[in-house]
Formats: sequence, structure tokens, C-alpha cells
Amino acid sequence: MRSRRKDPEGSKGDLLSMHDDYEGRLAMGTPANLNGDLKTARVALYLQLSDCQHAVVARNAATEDLLIQSVDFAALNETLLDKFRPEVVVAPLFSEGFDIVDVAEALSFAGFFGELWAVGPDLPNPGLIEREIREFAGHIQFRIISDPRAAQMASGH
Repeated sequence: MRSRRKDPEGSKGDLLSMHDDYEGRLAMGTPANLNGDLKTARVALYLQLSDCQHAVVARNAATEDLLIQSVDFAALNETLLDKFRPEVVVAPLFSEGFDIVDVAEALSFAGFFGELWAVGPDLPNPGLIEREIREFAGHIQFRIISDPRAAQMASGH
């Protein structure tokens, strides 16, 4: 099931577009991080992650089947989602210029139905952020990937 559709349960359009998905993935090229089959790879958009945040995601989430495309938050719109057709979007919980709520709002507005992963420091009450995301984008599967080294993540090291 593709995640970037108005109908989260799937449709004939999804079935007809499977070939287009495969062709689009071939056009993007095979990234160095992909260990699995290109046909079954899931496309992930990484929004302005620091090197430390990349490492945190790699340690704490199954990324071996991800075909990763790094993009700027400012470029996040329906056209970009149609081009890459991501199933997963990964972004900093807090960043200079935007936060995960901004990302969720932009994804919801663009009709995204996939997974949103937020990378950030350990939080005393992550449920507060999860509730806020559900308010803006209840149809998006949300996950916080936390790591205690928040200072490194914030500084981009």
C-alpha cells in the first residue's frame, strides 16, 4: 500500500501505479544505504537531519530497507511528495526554523498518509507532543526516536 494517497485504504489507482513507483525508484538510483531489494524498498524523506540525528535513526529504527532522500523543509509540498512518494518522513523534533508540528501540518495539508518519525532528545512527557500531532494529523502514524545526546543533535555535530 502506498502512503501518499487521499484514500488510506488503497484504490485502483494505487494498484495501477505500482509500476510507476518501481520506475520512479529506479530513476532515483540505488542509494548506498539500501541493502535490500529495490522493488520492496520504502522511500524515506529526511528533512534537514544532522549527522548525529542520522546516526540516532540508524541505531533506533529499521532503516535497512529505506531508500533515503534528504530534502529541505522549505521544499516539502505536494509536488515533492508526488515525486518521491515516501512512506516515511523523518525530521528533527525541534530545529531552527521549524519543528515537528510544522512538518505534520505540511504533510497533512499535502495529503500524506505514511509514517512521521521525529528525532530528538529524551522528553519527560512525549505524550504531549504525540497528542498535538494527532490533533493536526491524526491519520499520520507518528513516532518519536529519542536519544539523550540532545546537545549534539541541536548543534548538528
